[in-house]
Amino acid sequence: MKPELDIALEKGIEFLKSIDKKEIIRLISHLDSDGICAAAIMVSALKKEDRRFKLSILNQLGDNELDILSKEDQKYYIFTDLGSGQLKNISQKLPDKKILILDHHAFDENSLQILNNSNIVHINPKLYGYNCNEEISGSGVAYIFSKKINQTNIDMSHIAIIGAIGDSQEKKGFLGLNNDMLEDAIKSNLISLEKGIRWFGIETKSLVKLMSNSTDLKIPGVNGSEDRSYNFLKQIGIAPRGKVTWKKYSDLTDEEKEKLKKAIIEKRKDEKTPEDILGVRYILVNQENSSPTKDAKEFSTLLNACGRLGHYAIGVGACLNDSKSKEEAYEVLKEYRRKITEGMNWYEENKFNEKKILLKDGYIIINAKDEIIPTIIGTLSSIVSYSGYFQKKTFILSMARIIEKNKTKISLRCSKRDDGADLRSIISEIMKTVNGESGGHVNAAGGTILTSVEEDFIENADRILQKHVMIETIV
Repeated sequence: MKPELDIALEKGIEFLKSIDKKEIIRLISHLDSDGICAAAIMVSALKKEDRRFKLSILNQLGDNELDILSKEDQKYYIFTDLGSGQLKNISQKLPDKKILILDHHAFDENSLQILNNSNIVHINPKLYGYNCNEEISGSGVAYIFSKKINQTNIDMSHIAIIGAIGDSQEKKGFLGLNNDMLEDAIKSNLISLEKGIRWFGIETKSLVKLMSNSTDLKIPGVNGSEDRSYNFLKQIGIAPRGKVTWKKYSDLTDEEKEKLKKAIIEKRKDEKTPEDILGVRYILVNQENSSPTKDAKEFSTLLNACGRLGHYAIGVGACLNDSKSKEEAYEVLKEYRRKITEGMNWYEENKFNEKKILLKDGYIIINAKDEIIPTIIGTLSSIVSYSGYFQKKTFILSMARIIEKNKTKISLRCSKRDDGADLRSIISEIMKTVNGESGGHVNAAGGTILTSVEEDFIENADRILQKHVMIETIV
């Protein structure tokens, strides 16, 4: 850890120590898996310090949310996995509050000047040269702060890893501070590493469903059909079913796992990188086999489901290993999967409907209006971006209405992009044309607009995305 970051963490400790234990700390975090992990880490740390707190999970930290917070009686606030992009607004709307921000998102350089003699302690590794898209997530910042509070908080290192995975920071391995946290988790016997096939759902889905439903790992002649998956297993000498149930990957012997691996690689021999199916799985040591909390990637999806469907407390409870919360989270995950399936079915039914989906060379604009819930529109964008429907570097802009707020949620992704294009900058450019709010990362960005300006937004997005496609083509 760089000395400058360590000094910043010390300032955070001073902030915490300055708060009387009788005071209630308002803990605010983001609703995705990274944000829920960050919240859980801070909940665990504050409990150990006998601190009183009240937790809220937000979809965004906009003007409306800050207005509500400004009217509360509490004096002390800790923001996790959000806040850096709203420094100016926080300072203006919460001038009488004492605030600690633990975040990794981008910020306006010009806004940093307000921190001099302000009420805000701002801890963001990006300030000290860390790449916060790859080296540390929001839950990671919460973790290194909690560890600074008390070394025993190493017992939440696995939760920081789950958050980092949820923030797409595991690229066949962890870098920087993320890797330090992984070492903490391994050392504490909370995570073990297993080399093998990188399938999502490997703990919970049957082999037949794994292969037929896989979108990120292409198996020619097998994907997309349970019958083909079944026959493939039979052909290589692996029984798809046991005596009672369909076999999962965990049911296979080491010999069968090796046979399956070689057979899939052989099927992929014409692919550019046939061995891309192989990688490291992050196994939660103390979780039950065949549960969605056993594999860190599946755990992250479970938490994302809780956040996207509004079951925040259940997600935090699952992170804290509460058995009832985990059981409830499993049911939420089932509902989330149904919603995603409905969303993809909607896309399939409307992909040629120009009134709902605008398809251009190099980009697509999806306007689901009130037909898809806004909290999963980003997930839909991500699935479409990885689906293989579009050529590499196709922008996917999706929209869904937040009915109760008369706003529209916006999400921007790009298909199979590996050149570091700044989606956050692009969405900010579009948002400025309609006074919308934007944020996110270089590889996943979004925001909100007033529903009343949807048509203007689409017109401007069409023009600006076309410009960026042309730039890409020229380059």
